[in-house]
Amino acid sequence: MSEPIDGLFTTPEMAAVFSAEAHVRQLLAFEAALARVEARAGVIPWAAADEIAAGCLVEHFDVPALYPAGAHADRASRRGGAQVRPLGGN
Repeated sequence: MSEPIDGLFTTPEMAAVFSAEAHVRQLLAFEAALARVEARAGVIPWAAADEIAAGCLVEHFDVPALYPAGAHADRASRRGGAQVRPLGGN
């Protein structure tokens, strides 16, 4: 999927690293790892961790629907989420 951010990178391989699909894939990897750690610590049952991990596949999600065209092009202008001010007091 072509994204506005693609033009910032010099190779298709680098564009793929920062693609919406790669972003979702890494978020899901984190969630699966968190579930395993919680199970290891006894916070949740292992069966729940296994179920969470099984659901953490990017193929289960409609990534283009999560990242509509141009939605991430100007994140500062969107409402919601964390608003970060630049360092330096501006």
